[in-house]
Amino acid sequence: MQRAFSIVAGLLAFALCGTSWAAGNATHHPSVTKTAPKSTASKPPAGAGMMGGMSMDQMMKMMGTMHPAIAVDDTSIYIIRGSELLKLDKNTLQVVSRTMLPTMQMSGMNGSMVGGVGSGPGMQAMMQMPSPQFEQAFLKDMIRHHAGAVAMSEVVVRKAVHPELRQFAQRVIDTQSQEIQEMSRWLKSWYNASVPAMAMPMGEQTTIELRSLSGSGLEIRYMQAMITHHQDAVNMARMAEQKAIHPELKSLASNIVTGQTVEINQLSQWLSDWYNVSPQP
Repeated sequence: MQRAFSIVAGLLAFALCGTSWAAGNATHHPSVTKTAPKSTASKPPAGAGMMGGMSMDQMMKMMGTMHPAIAVDDTSIYIIRGSELLKLDKNTLQVVSRTMLPTMQMSGMNGSMVGGVGSGPGMQAMMQMPSPQFEQAFLKDMIRHHAGAVAMSEVVVRKAVHPELRQFAQRVIDTQSQEIQEMSRWLKSWYNASVPAMAMPMGEQTTIELRSLSGSGLEIRYMQAMITHHQDAVNMARMAEQKAIHPELKSLASNIVTGQTVEINQLSQWLSDWYNVSPQP
C-alpha cells in the first residue's frame, strides 16, 4: 500500500510539474495570436485532456528534459526539477516551499530518490528533509543499494577467475547482508516501516549483464561497477554522518565510508595490476 501510494503521489507530482512547466513556457515564450479555424469534428484532438493539457508524447518529452527526482514522506512530496527543490503538501498537492539548489551540485543523478540516490540533486533533496524523514529515506535506499552489491557479488563468487576477487565478493556478501538485517531492524523499530517487497535492488541491470560474462570481461566489469557502486554508498553515508539522529546509524555510516573506501582502492589496484585498465568503465 505504501509503495502504491508513493507511485501515485509521484505521478501526481509529475502532473503538477507538467502543468507548471507548461504554464511557465507560455509565460516566457508567448506565441503569436492566431484565429484558429473552427473544428467540424465531434471528437477531441488526440491527447486532449491529458496532464496539464499536454499529450502523453509531450509529457514524456518534457519529463526527459526535466530529469526530476522524487522523494515522499508522511506529509510531503519533494521534487528536484532543474535547479529547484520543490516541496509539495500531499493533501493539496500545492507547492509549500521552493529552494534553489547550488548549480555546482547538479551534475549527474543516479536514479530518482524513490529509486535511490548517490550524488547530485537527489542528495541535495535528502539533505533538505527533517532528520526523521531523512533516516527513513536513507535506510530504504541503502538497503536496496546493499542488495544490489550482494546480487552482483554472488555472480562473481561463482564465476571469477582470481581467488582474491572471489574472496572479496564473499566478504561483500557477508558484510552487506548483515548490514541489511541491521538497517531493516532499525527501520521497523524506529519508524515501523520497511522496504517494499517488490523494490528492485540498485544495480539490477549490472547483475544481469554480469551473468552473461566470464573470465576477464566479468572481472573487469564487476570491479569497475563495484567501484562506482561503492562510491555512491560512500557519498550517501557521508550525508548520514551529518544528518542522522540515531548514533547507531551514524556509526554504520562511518563504517561504510571507511570500509568501502578501502575496497575502492583495492579494486582499483587490481584493475591496474591484472588488466592495466582504468577504474572508470
